[in-house]
Amino acid sequence: MDWSSDAGLTWTQVKLPFGSSYANLEGNAGCGAHSPILLSKASWIVAADCRTFDNPPQDLHFLYRTQDEGTSWSIGEYPGGSLFFLDSQKGWAFGKDIYQTTDGGGTWTQISTVLWDGQFSVVDIQNIWAVAQAGSQYALVRSSNGGGTWSIIDAQIVP
Repeated sequence: MDWSSDAGLTWTQVKLPFGSSYANLEGNAGCGAHSPILLSKASWIVAADCRTFDNPPQDLHFLYRTQDEGTSWSIGEYPGGSLFFLDSQKGWAFGKDIYQTTDGGGTWTQISTVLWDGQFSVVDIQNIWAVAQAGSQYALVRSSNGGGTWSIIDAQIVP
């Protein structure tokens, strides 16, 4: 992962460590970081997805947190998908299965399953919007209960 502290003028590579229980992944997995969340200058959350080179391969999903601008990291697992954190404790993992955490990613609860892929936007703890795609069909959907249920919005363009 690359990090800039000067609005992108210069970049520094930050190597996310594997936890001690996953030390054997070094050189045995391809990993990519995504969904960076900056809670403050010093406090960040980032997700990483790894696929092992084993036969059969294994998919692993990690949640990294730092409180000291990346000097040290706490590492946990998460269910996978794109991440969104409203604050340091409340977050979601969005995929076909939607999970929520209220303890900073320590535990995750599956709150719904959807049959579409989506681009999500969280307004607050209850209100979430998404552009949903199923095959070649698109819809604007909304949840008013934190992602538990979803309703299609009949969007109309008015002159």
